[in-house]
Amino acid sequence: MKLNSIKPKKALNLEYRKYNPKKNKLNDFRTELKNCLQVIKDAAEAKETEEFMKTPIATFFKNTFYNKNLVNTKKDIDLAIFTGIDLKSDVGVIIETKKPSNKTEFLNQDSINKKALQQLLLYYLQERIDFKNINIKTLIATNGYEWYFFKGEDFYKYFYKKDALVKEYKEWKNKQKDSSKTDSFYNDIAKKYITEIEKELPFIYYDFRENVLDKFDNEELKLLFKTFSDVNLLGKSFGNDSNALNKEFYNELLHIIGLEEKKDKGKK
Repeated sequence: MKLNSIKPKKALNLEYRKYNPKKNKLNDFRTELKNCLQVIKDAAEAKETEEFMKTPIATFFKNTFYNKNLVNTKKDIDLAIFTGIDLKSDVGVIIETKKPSNKTEFLNQDSINKKALQQLLLYYLQERIDFKNINIKTLIATNGYEWYFFKGEDFYKYFYKKDALVKEYKEWKNKQKDSSKTDSFYNDIAKKYITEIEKELPFIYYDFRENVLDKFDNEELKLLFKTFSDVNLLGKSFGNDSNALNKEFYNELLHIIGLEEKKDKGKK
């Protein structure tokens, strides 16, 4: 089956594509990702549980772009990146993790209609319908080595806007189906609706097996950096965004005209 795997560049904000990260930031990012991959490799060799996978991935996110965001579990969600620093903020990124040896439940290049994606769909519907969360920007399935990135807007288009799916989800949640077990949702509901759009649903795919990260050239590393960034995953503004003030430029401008910014009773 031919799936709709898109190039990372195509998924990025047009202006953000032009952004050139500093070399030290790129190197720090590469180091953190390599550290994460090494821990996952060691865990796989030690036959650690799937639960173990969450820690190195959460550490990687916190040590790169998300030190000002809560990165933790939420109910059944393996990992979530919140839009703020605490649980009062919305979930912005939903992450489903599997261990590398769990090939049965993880997505592959022939079919993405696997349990990992079915779980992402359930968590998306719970957030969108039950918690009225309209700030879900990205959904990720990963086994540490392989990463599938889906846009929240595509889940909205292909799933949330499908009245029949929303109706079935609510009936299942309200125990109006013959089973309210999660496996029933995956097998009887999610699987059916994913099948309908499996060839259309766009995603970015990265595979870091066989030390491929060491073979990335500078341009490939920049794209990878941008793919994992909060600008892409959470939709945050950035310095070159025409709607945002470049902080470095602003500070330089203040310096040139001999001013400094201070706070008085919490006001600038």
